[in-house]
Amino acid sequence: MLALNSIVRRRCSCVRRRRRQPLTVDVERDRRERARAVVRAARRVDRRRRVSRASPSAVVVRTRPANRHARGARHAAPRRDRARMTHLDSRDAAETAPEAHARELDRLLREMDDVKEIDFLASMDVFRADDASMSTSAAPRNASMMPDAFYACERTIAMSYACVRAVHAWTRERVAEEREDVDVAACALCVNGDHVTAWNARKRRLLRHGVNDDALRRELAFVSVILSRFPKAPSAWAHRRWTLTRAALDGACDLSSAFDAECRACDRAVVKKRMNYAAWSHRAWALGLLKDDWRAVERELTETETLVKRNVSDHCVMHYRSRVLLYFLNVRGDEIDAMLAHEITMIRELIAKYPGHESLWCYHRFVFYEIVRRTTTRDIDYLPSTSDFIEECCDVEKTALLDPTWAEHAGASQRRFALTFQRFAALVEKNHNARLSR
Repeated sequence: MLALNSIVRRRCSCVRRRRRQPLTVDVERDRRERARAVVRAARRVDRRRRVSRASPSAVVVRTRPANRHARGARHAAPRRDRARMTHLDSRDAAETAPEAHARELDRLLREMDDVKEIDFLASMDVFRADDASMSTSAAPRNASMMPDAFYACERTIAMSYACVRAVHAWTRERVAEEREDVDVAACALCVNGDHVTAWNARKRRLLRHGVNDDALRRELAFVSVILSRFPKAPSAWAHRRWTLTRAALDGACDLSSAFDAECRACDRAVVKKRMNYAAWSHRAWALGLLKDDWRAVERELTETETLVKRNVSDHCVMHYRSRVLLYFLNVRGDEIDAMLAHEITMIRELIAKYPGHESLWCYHRFVFYEIVRRTTTRDIDYLPSTSDFIEECCDVEKTALLDPTWAEHAGASQRRFALTFQRFAALVEKNHNARLSR
């Protein structure tokens, strides 16, 4: 620092001699002023932190002096007296607000046994406007004692986003606690349906109390409520499968009669979220509940054929139909050829009608592989028809008219998928011939 001061003074003296005018430079004083400014800024930041920590909802009210004398007095006063702060909420109220929201949610879940759905809203003002516009007798009654956070009526619980954040913050560290006054795991799952720790807590509770018919019904109903808001939560579907399996081990229910209920649960989830792989995978697992009931499997084939024709770009539906088809072929071995012929004809008609959908080509690949795998001779009847079908899809003249940069065009995608399938078919045929030559 002394060397720096000497350099600055030497340069300043040179400038003063050259300009022939006085120049006063005090580096030490400038350094002290800058240090004081830094200290004042740090004190302001620390004071704001202490105020926000004491009460997050504090409102600062600054009073303006009436005249210049008051302004002078204000500047002369200490810094802590320049602002008068009015705290709307005390520290205790701020800390207990999340717990109050969690207790109210737990009360609604306990008292409303027929809850079917939960949802989140930005604000509850829309319900206040509806209640004001409707007559007293016609307006639905809100069962919640906190109308700013909840709206509970007609088997539905609506929560504001502020309430969701409060419940999530309160249950974050208490989710594994076993409390008699509040079901912490249920409250945590209402705001986060994929909370694995909360689902494990419910598993431990079921194992402790035992799984009977009433407990199974209530647990599946609760899972359905959570899936109404989080239809893609894998942990919720896994807990549903665990509950059914545990109930079967304890002899609490007949799994074959539970297939229709699981299909309805999957249908509700798919309506909420399209291309719901978690729901379709659960439905594929539920096929094992049917055992040898081939009539129910045949009904599933009929229903999924309608779904496939309605959603040609949904890979999940195609994957589920492949599982149903395999199950049907294992149960009804005498109808393998007729069923596979129907499937290959149906999927080729859909490919020609809706070009450029990769999901259809994936299912076409699956059906072709099953045909080849179940053939015991070298002459595969579907190979000539497959070659003709690929040539129809690879319309070179039609594709050449397209812009080369337009790679996502349906015709270009159709040709790309057809050429890929051609290589796949050649590889399957080669492996089939090698398997027969052994």
